[in-house]
Amino acid sequence: MRVIEEPVTRRLPINSRVVGLSYSAEKVVDIDKYVNSAGVDDQGLVFVVGAMAHGKINEEYADDFISVSNYRLEAKNCIALICEALEYKWKI
Repeated sequence: MRVIEEPVTRRLPINSRVVGLSYSAEKVVDIDKYVNSAGVDDQGLVFVVGAMAHGKINEEYADDFISVSNYRLEAKNCIALICEALEYKWKI
């Protein structure tokens, strides 16, 4: 693990759709439906999961800002939900 210096956007793939996840997001989604609604070209789909003790994700560089639960989840649980949704979508 390492600290990535600002701006984080220079580390993201070009033409990617950046989705920020946070419990504080107003938009609560079913992650399976959200991932399935992504276009065919989801190679550029980037999920940014907050895994910090204090602070939150900078919404400026996120194209969408969502929550996957009405409850606070640890980052590892959010990542597991995303991975599972992608596995179903890609039939892995």
